[in-house]
Amino acid sequence: MDKATKETYLSELETALASLTEADRSNAIAYYTEYLDDLGAISFDEAKTSLGTPKELARQVKADCAVKGLETPLTPPPLYYQAVPAGAVGAPNGAVGGSPYGTPTGTQSPQYYPAPQQEAPKKNSTPKVILIVILAIFALPVGVPLLVSAVAVIIAMLAGLASVLIGFAAVVFSLLATGVVAVVIGLVLLFSDFATGLFYLGGGFALLGVSLLFGALFYKLGGVCVKGVAKFFNWIRLKLSKKERGAK
Repeated sequence: MDKATKETYLSELETALASLTEADRSNAIAYYTEYLDDLGAISFDEAKTSLGTPKELARQVKADCAVKGLETPLTPPPLYYQAVPAGAVGAPNGAVGGSPYGTPTGTQSPQYYPAPQQEAPKKNSTPKVILIVILAIFALPVGVPLLVSAVAVIIAMLAGLASVLIGFAAVVFSLLATGVVAVVIGLVLLFSDFATGLFYLGGGFALLGVSLLFGALFYKLGGVCVKGVAKFFNWIRLKLSKKERGAK
């Protein structure tokens, strides 16, 4: 591939990857720059046959980065401190010069100030990762039968996940509603039948506690299930991608 053709392809790819972080975008561009160099003298159309159009390839890269984000825990940027010499541009009023190592050059101990704040890393939500992976699957240049099969599996998985989550949510809501009703009845009965009212209050608060416990469990298991679906869809994407490359 000549330089102009390669630069055109990579420029379109970089534009399509604008939503990624600078680090992920730079890594992707560097990787595919080397990849195209290894391919040698090919045309723009041959590059699209090998990798797909820049937009199609960008969807695969975005899916890779999104799924990688599920495995990588977010860590806040480190809080750096730096010595600020007196009179330096941007130094606070009264800043004292000095070295953080050894004897300070000023008459006072060196002072340290927070470095400029860094933007905290952002992470795609798991449902958004699922959407990104699905779009990447649809962007693969595979045959209609394979694509139809993949769509059928995706629909079945999403329907099954939705039914499980809705069923679990219905149980939690039922327990919560029953607990609230029992507490209200107990409060009313306290003035006419103290023992019965106390019984309803105890039962109602117990149901509320169980509903909160189930709610926390639902939140945890729901996150695990949704993440598992995202990884399964990505596995389908990778399998289809390998099959498509093997057919070329």
